[in-house]
Amino acid sequence: MNTPNQPSPYHRIRCLEVRGGFLDGLEVDFDAHLNCVIGGRGTGKTTVIEFLRFALKDGSEQGEGTKRARDAQKLIASNLKSGHVRVGVESREGMRYTVVRSAGEKASVLDQHGNPTNLSLSHGTIFDVDVFSAHQIENIATTPTEQLELIDRFVQDELRQL
Repeated sequence: MNTPNQPSPYHRIRCLEVRGGFLDGLEVDFDAHLNCVIGGRGTGKTTVIEFLRFALKDGSEQGEGTKRARDAQKLIASNLKSGHVRVGVESREGMRYTVVRSAGEKASVLDQHGNPTNLSLSHGTIFDVDVFSAHQIENIATTPTEQLELIDRFVQDELRQL
């Protein structure tokens, strides 16, 4: 666990909770270093990944109106129904927040005491996260332009300065 005196070199996703829908009652605590989601067909692996993306991204990175975005929206609506997801996050400075989002709504960011903040998830305000499905990882592995785009994301600040 990081304290404000001991900053981490990275941000982290601490946990995911689902209330309602297909994975109702799911509570997952994530390790600070590496996590794998493994299971048989239809057990909710993709849904867990999409719930994380749904809570932590505003949707613009998927390209509004694209097949990928429509498929993700459909998966969220059918698996979440009228429920919500809660994702606990921790910034590299040790600040903890909870992101809460329901289908068809924008995400709300709560402070460590559960009080609403006016923080936004757009453009990495709290922190930025990349969430990839298995299909996206396969596409990156086989497409040089996708590989270059991924590498460029790691050096965005340096590239902007150039």
